[in-house]
Amino acid sequence: MDGMKERADAFEHKFMIDEELRFKANAQRNRMIGLWAADLLGKTGDAADQYAKEVVKAAFHPDKEQHVIQKIMQDFHATNVSINEADLRKKMAQLLKESIERVHNS
Repeated sequence: MDGMKERADAFEHKFMIDEELRFKANAQRNRMIGLWAADLLGKTGDAADQYAKEVVKAAFHPDKEQHVIQKIMQDFHATNVSINEADLRKKMAQLLKESIERVHNS
């Protein structure tokens, strides 16, 4: 029985680590997409950093990724930045891959 408990504990520990890494990668991706979007919106310096923070905060909404997409798309629409949702999703997927690599290498 001790072997089963140890195995269960190991799986639980791995799950916790994987969830932490996923959280970090998503947060980093959201910051990166926020900075990317800020650039397209014409924001620089502190304004770009503040916008990226707003995008990260948007991910704490229950709809998470969808809320991030909605926020950015609304901001693009309001300032006549012409990017469609499919392109935004592609960019987010690309940045998530980069973020996962960074988190695993840190």
